[in-house]
Amino acid sequence: MRRADHLLKTMSALRQCLDECRQDATPLAALDKCVKQLRQNPDWTDAEVAEVEAAARRAIESASFGRTPASGRQSTKMVGVHF
Repeated sequence: MRRADHLLKTMSALRQCLDECRQDATPLAALDKCVKQLRQNPDWTDAEVAEVEAAARRAIESASFGRTPASGRQSTKMVGVHF
């Protein structure tokens, strides 16, 4: 699979998982459900699922603690993300 196709596949799944997490009262439970669905899909490798899961966990953690993923510094507010 070309790198661009791989990125599109994983980032699309990441966005879908994060949308589901954002709408759920328990984001990590929603993430677990999303990851389980990906694992059951034969088009997904374990490495791809792990990549989506790791990125989603970082995003949820960053939103939960009001941190920006790149710097790890505290921000004064969460912009556009609600978990």
